[in-house]
Formats: sequence, C-alpha cells, structure tokens
Amino acid sequence: MAPVVLHDILFAHGDAAAARTAIVDGDTAYSYADLAQAVERLAAAIAASGVTRRDRGGILLPKFVSEFAAVLAAGAAR
Repeated sequence: MAPVVLHDILFAHGDAAAARTAIVDGDTAYSYADLAQAVERLAAAIAASGVTRRDRGGILLPKFVSEFAAVLAAGAAR
C-alpha cells in the first residue's frame, strides 16, 4: 500500500469540491481551490529556492495549513 500524503488528499478532495470551505482561519474561510492554489504557489517557490527531495532545513511559517502542505508538496518531506 502506497503512503498517503497530506497534499494528495487536499488536491483529490479539492478536485471534487473546489468551491466548498476547506479551512477557516479566524474570520477568513478558504475554499479547497484557494488552498490548492496557495499550496501550489508556495511549493513552487520552495522548489525554486533549490530545495529537493530529502533535503533538510528549517522553515519558519505562520500557523496555517497551506504553508505546511506546501512544504510537503515541494518534495523535501518525501
């Protein structure tokens, strides 16, 4: 059985329910489409900085799930 990763679950559910609310952060609600776009944008920025699979490093992020999922999607956590 292949491992299941957070960003794969996010994208799979987002494809089926893009307009539905995925997460609420304070007074702001984010749809699955919003969250997927944020993850893709941040993952691309992380990859563009030179992070590759199995790299180690520290990242200081706000407490929001899209930033965490972006780190996973960038591949450093695989």
